[in-house]
Amino acid sequence: MTRQTLFEIADVLRPYLMRKDTVMRSAVPVEERVAIGVYFLASRSCYRTISLVFQKGTSTIASVIVEVCLAIEHTVLKEEVRVVDFNKGKMTDQARISQGLLSTSQLKKEDILVQNETASDYYHASE
Repeated sequence: MTRQTLFEIADVLRPYLMRKDTVMRSAVPVEERVAIGVYFLASRSCYRTISLVFQKGTSTIASVIVEVCLAIEHTVLKEEVRVVDFNKGKMTDQARISQGLLSTSQLKKEDILVQNETASDYYHASE
């Protein structure tokens, strides 16, 4: 990822990730927050490794990663990603849930599909 791309993503996520400086500490800049989140998503490294790379505390890294992922979900994901079931030509229930068109409480027991060969792993296996 180029530096320019990182800054563009940071500009989109800025309203969700901007924090104020306090008397006790200065806030982690938005660009660094996005870099931490992108590094985690790209490498799947543990928090301790990322904290050593960015020289921040492990708890700070953990909270920043969650904040960045939620910000991405609220902004970029809804605009850029659309999940479609190509077999039926319409949106799947998972896609409608992720876009807020369907709540999980509207799903019926029959809507939960068994995806593995071992049906005993699922709730409906005993029925």
